[in-house]
Amino acid sequence: MKSTDLKAYLAPYFQSVRLRWWEAGKPKEEIQAMMASANAAAAFLLAKVKECEMFVNSDLNMEGALCLRE
Repeated sequence: MKSTDLKAYLAPYFQSVRLRWWEAGKPKEEIQAMMASANAAAAFLLAKVKECEMFVNSDLNMEGALCLRE
């Protein structure tokens, strides 16, 4: 996976997590904390993409997960 592809995936991915957490009734503070850390998580993943193999489900389903393998 190229870093540009990952970057395009991460923004809607974090938004989908936010929506699922909101629908599940998670506290607002917990959702805000996750979203506040999303930029740092994205930066970490983007820095690692050149060093790792990235695995995502074939249709880039937002309910799936990312897997990095060094």
